[in-house]
Amino acid sequence: MRITFICGSLNPGQDGVGDYTRRLAAQLALDGHDCQLIAINDVVGDEETADGTQIIRFKQLLSNPEKSQQAQQLIAQWQPEWISLQFVCFSFHPKGFIHRLTPFIQQCVGTAKLHIMFHELWVGEQPSLSFKHKVMGGIQRQLILKALRGWQVSAMHTSNALYQFVLSHHGYSASILPLFGNIPIETENEPNVAPSLDSKKRTLLFPFSQRHDWNVSETMERFRDLAHAAGVRLKLIQAGQIRAGSPHWSTIQEFCKTHEWECELLGPQTEQSISKLMHEADIGVSSAHIALAGKSGAVAAMQEHGLPVICTITDPISRRFKPDLNQTDELYSLFDDTTRLEYLFSSPKRFAPKARLPSVAKQLIESLSTSTT
Repeated sequence: MRITFICGSLNPGQDGVGDYTRRLAAQLALDGHDCQLIAINDVVGDEETADGTQIIRFKQLLSNPEKSQQAQQLIAQWQPEWISLQFVCFSFHPKGFIHRLTPFIQQCVGTAKLHIMFHELWVGEQPSLSFKHKVMGGIQRQLILKALRGWQVSAMHTSNALYQFVLSHHGYSASILPLFGNIPIETENEPNVAPSLDSKKRTLLFPFSQRHDWNVSETMERFRDLAHAAGVRLKLIQAGQIRAGSPHWSTIQEFCKTHEWECELLGPQTEQSISKLMHEADIGVSSAHIALAGKSGAVAAMQEHGLPVICTITDPISRRFKPDLNQTDELYSLFDDTTRLEYLFSSPKRFAPKARLPSVAKQLIESLSTSTT
């Protein structure tokens, strides 16, 4: 199958969806498919070939008719069977307004079929958002729904049940395509046991950043109570680019000092180093809501490495959507089911590491192959 992927940026290590697209295309190439990658709002203009895959990066293409026409010609010459739009509205416009993206995609499609992977929708579903963000989200919603009415979409995916519900509410059917991790597994033969040598210490790993509005004080107090109930002390490790989560870590460091816990703020690390930390930790921590854990590459990476993951956000994510919390031995919500969480801190259980990427690539191809529209 020949697939052209379109996304905002393909800047390596700096754009989550761009890294996702690169890794997915590399797996598809291994499976015998042909891929073309085009970024239309990147930080540089560049062209390269990686493992036989054509990668083309444009700066601010949507505001430049010449670049737009050039991209359309490159796609037409390559003759894809499918165009796969990796959708995050903020990737294409600083406020997420896609009025220029809509005609560009219409002009690119030609005889190809159009697939959309909704990594994000519009903002505004969360009741606690500010009035400003709700207004902005309303404009985003109108523009996205208008685009969907104009585009001839043959297949649609998203990574989580909330977005699936919202799209269904507006008359669009999207299947779930799980995310794979953003950190490759260095060793797939780690022992299926908690790795701590000290039976009274639990290592909690916080990969990458946390949300700017993360409930950090409540989270630390909850960890304190769970550690006390389990009779263990904690070691907290942050690894990866911290970005919006930076202000939280002074609070965390002070809390750890007060309770005589260890705390390491490592910052940016190689993928190999982060993979090693995921192998060595007892529990992974995410600032996502459990119902949105499916859209987090960090959560997927921790689960691929065999880590049980605790999601720490509990604010309502939608007035209409009633999530199935879907707590399992691999995924927990911090402020629910105290008994299970106390047992996790007392006897953390790791799982056999397993990469999802091959199965996700296979699922995508099977879905596109069976599309009848």
